Amino acid sequence: MLRRAGYGGREIERLMKMANEEHPVTMVDSLEVLQDILEHSPINIMMADADENIIFANKKTRDTLLEVEDELAQYLPGFKVSEVVGGSIHRYHKDPDAIKRILHSLQPGDKREGEITPGHFIFEHETRVVVDKKGKRLGYVVQWHDVTEKRQQEEQASRLQRAVDGAQTAMMMIDRDLVITYANESTLALMQTHGAALQSLYPGFDANKLVGTCIDIFHKNPAHQRKILADPANLPFETDIQVGPLTFHILASAINDLQGQYVGCTLEWSDVTELRAREEEVSRLTSAVQGAQTSLMICDEDLKITYMNPAVIEMLRKREDQLRTVIPGFEVKSLVGTCIDRFHKNP
Repeated sequence: MLRRAGYGGREIERLMKMANEEHPVTMVDSLEVLQDILEHSPINIMMADADENIIFANKKTRDTLLEVEDELAQYLPGFKVSEVVGGSIHRYHKDPDAIKRILHSLQPGDKREGEITPGHFIFEHETRVVVDKKGKRLGYVVQWHDVTEKRQQEEQASRLQRAVDGAQTAMMMIDRDLVITYANESTLALMQTHGAALQSLYPGFDANKLVGTCIDIFHKNPAHQRKILADPANLPFETDIQVGPLTFHILASAINDLQGQYVGCTLEWSDVTELRAREEEVSRLTSAVQGAQTSLMICDEDLKITYMNPAVIEMLRKREDQLRTVIPGFEVKSLVGTCIDRFHKNP
């Protein structure tokens, strides 16, 4: 099998001799076993002789390269998997002399890690020198991996991580036990802003040690939140939580792993203390206006009616027929959105 893969007789003898020296009374005394181990290894393995010509490429290597043969040929003109064995390793190097110097400097036990990047492909490799028991250099063995897709995923993850880290929205991640596993810069800033208030409510609270803290500390009844967050069917879920004098709006969304398993949540925080206070004030004013006995209308800067309280609506309905004799087409129900100019002889 090794001969069919491109080994010469001397190379096979050397490999077997090395195997015998390392494993004197084991099954690697069998050439067939050694051949099978190399050929069917789940790792891409290639070997080169001392002259740096490729003498072996296992099945995993051949299969991997066949899958991308046409694409590789765009970046390595004339590339064919069938011609890999027998060719120089330097066909794939931009600076062969530099690689030769590195290989020649390798000592037994050393390894050289690097990358080959034809086009958009990224191949990570680890090279070791092979010597006999006298230290004579026999060649090189290379293990390599196509990490193109992995690097793309890592880059995408890195971009997303940078986006989340620098987002203006305060974001945290929690695991299934509701322990904080991540907090972005906006979250830390938010917690530090209210650090004194939070410490007065929760002795020992430290905004700088948020990661590792369970969010139960922010809830009067943790069981309620745990029941909601335990089931991804409840998500997304949003609510306000009251923390002493502070009000935070929380949006919880599910996080699933690559297998689709629910592994935790993202929590988006916003300090709505002032916003809720303004909303409450507006609500009180609206209630007061709605219940006022005085007839009130509100117009915008273009003099269009934007609001009428119940008192003015009731008054105008009582006079609707009379007003229609003066203002043709007058209807109380259509007044909002109407310009008050129509009520004036000289607007």
